[in-house]
Amino acid sequence: MAPCRSSFAARRHAHARPLVATLAAALLTAAALAGLAGYRPAPARAATLVVNVHKYGATGDGRHDDSAALQRAIARAATHPGSTVYLPAGTYSCPAGVRLSSGVKLLGASSATTWLEGHLSFGSHCRIGDLKIGTAGTNALTNRSGASYTTFTKCRFRGGGGGTGGAVIVLGSCSGSSRSLSHVTFSHCQVERNLGVESWSANGGGGFGYNDISVYEDPSAGGSQVSYLAFVACHIGVSNGAGGHDTGSPRAGIEVWTGTGKVVKGWHHITISGCTFEATDRFCIDLADWPSTSGTHLAGPALIQGNVIKGAGYGSGDHPWSYSICLEAPRNVRIAHNTIYAAADSTVCGSYGPASHTVIVYNHIDLTVDNGVQQTGDETVVLKGQDSVFEHNVVRGGTGCGALLYLKKTTGDRVSGNRFSDARSSGNPAMVKLQDACRNVIVDNVFSTAAASAPRLLVLGSSAGNTLRPNTFRHG
Repeated sequence: MAPCRSSFAARRHAHARPLVATLAAALLTAAALAGLAGYRPAPARAATLVVNVHKYGATGDGRHDDSAALQRAIARAATHPGSTVYLPAGTYSCPAGVRLSSGVKLLGASSATTWLEGHLSFGSHCRIGDLKIGTAGTNALTNRSGASYTTFTKCRFRGGGGGTGGAVIVLGSCSGSSRSLSHVTFSHCQVERNLGVESWSANGGGGFGYNDISVYEDPSAGGSQVSYLAFVACHIGVSNGAGGHDTGSPRAGIEVWTGTGKVVKGWHHITISGCTFEATDRFCIDLADWPSTSGTHLAGPALIQGNVIKGAGYGSGDHPWSYSICLEAPRNVRIAHNTIYAAADSTVCGSYGPASHTVIVYNHIDLTVDNGVQQTGDETVVLKGQDSVFEHNVVRGGTGCGALLYLKKTTGDRVSGNRFSDARSSGNPAMVKLQDACRNVIVDNVFSTAAASAPRLLVLGSSAGNTLRPNTFRHG
């Protein structure tokens, strides 16, 4: 029987479909190529390397000089940006120091087992991790000019010894050297107490060389700038193993400073978050902006948040400038959710010059903790400047504290929703002092003292136009 006409047609179309699909694909390909005239495929990215320093002659035995070997390994890695120089466990003595090329990673086995015993300078787009870095008598770390987008993770830093620029970590410009930096982050790092011994009389008032971390913007170096610098979950002032009081710092845990001069750009975007600061001999944190020649304050903003700050002015003797947090005329600093222990002088202090637009909120400031600091009766919190906010803080004063809040030459500050208390059981303590303070608002706070007499607000000088009620006062 002859096949039906419909089944024949179906077979003919079935045979034709592959041919049609092939022709359509060819046409689409031709159209695509025509539309991409001049197209060149991107070059393949060069493979990265993992360079073991032992293959370049490093011994890691702590006796031989490994400086040249590490530099050879870094030079090899630098030929393939993004490559890693690996230091197995050991002590790599590098008296000549090490210069880390931009784009190179430098990794050890861990900060407890791999020690780069010498000075390290770094460039841009570097990653450094799992290392102990530094040695006595010099900086552990400095940046080169223009260093940016570099991270340090799980590193431990050792060094210092006094003198100009002798801090454990020195960032930015110092003594006429121009070394700007930006977008540099330290995460989960440890910084040992500076190995120098600051003597207030012998050193002429001390110096930056006795800090654990010094961050400079030196106008004499042409107005270099430090920006977007972060310390996250770091431990500042850990033991240096020297014995005795070997934690904290002979001077400051971290000092960020703009020097005097005509060319000043001002540091900005400094973040200190989730860190622990051991009690220091002078400051824990100092943010300073002193362009005395130009007279224009440009430094800021900064964030100090979620830290444990264990106080300043440790031990007996004279401890000038002993503040847990010191603000020297920066702008737009936010201090929030910190736990802050007592200092020999003021615990939180706008010490010299007017800090403006400072926000201090949700902190626990506790002077009752025994942190080895001898309180001298100074005011606990000192605010200066204008348009600052102090709200929702808990302030606990000890028996040796002075007024818990001091507004000096402030204008437009707001103090509200705080809880102040102290353990003084005698006298008629002034809980709040205002001196030459105008148009400030101090309301809705609770002031409590163990003394039989009610706490007071003490108004001094040319203070005027302040709103001082309602507040709650309790005693006994």
